[in-house]
Formats: sequence, C-alpha cells, structure tokens
Amino acid sequence: MGWPWGPKLVPDAMPDELPGLARILFRRRLMWGLFIGGMPLVYLFDRLLTALVPASSGTRTFEVAGYVWMVAWGVSVVLVALSRCPRCGEYFHIARQSLPYARWWTTKCINCDLPIRRRPPEDR
Repeated sequence: MGWPWGPKLVPDAMPDELPGLARILFRRRLMWGLFIGGMPLVYLFDRLLTALVPASSGTRTFEVAGYVWMVAWGVSVVLVALSRCPRCGEYFHIARQSLPYARWWTTKCINCDLPIRRRPPEDR
C-alpha cells in the first residue's frame, strides 16, 4: 500500500476506451487550433471573400468572418466541455463538485484518472 498522497496506479486505457479518448483528443486539438489560429484564419477568410465578391466592403466581410470564427470556437468549447470519459462516464474535464469550472489542460480524467495518452512502456 502506497502513501495516500503518492501517485495512483491507474491502468492504461482498454481497447474499447481508445475511440472515446481519440474523440476527446480530436475535440481538444480542434478547440486549441481554432483559438490559436483564429485571427489568421479570419484574415484569410476575409481576403478570400473580398476576392470572390469584389463589390463587398472589406470591413463587412471581416466582421462576418469574425462572427463565424467566434461561433465555431464557442461550439468547439462546448463539445470539449461536454466530453464524457469512456471509463467512468463523467465529464472528462469537469469534476463532479465544480461543475462550471473546467480544466482544459488536464492529461487525465478529472474523476477517474484515466490518462488521455498511453504511457511509454518503461513507465508502466
């Protein structure tokens, strides 16, 4: 028996849990990709719309592109927040006690400690 504050020995994901973890990882990458690449994407979208519709004003297309980006990023945040752990069925990023508070950088399930990635063989 280990120390109560020491590391827990959590088994790696079972084969039936891997698709769920891959879906969570994809949603997180989409959310952070939209957040980091948002402004360059909005600029490129604005330039594309201005080239395709030359009569439109640049300010209006930039505004539309910004709104599209905000909606896409908001939807991706909600998808990440509502991701369920394939092992315990609870929210992956949100603890039971603190429902409105999410930990976006976590590498394991907040409730059951299921790691999102497999550990290297030497750490097992």
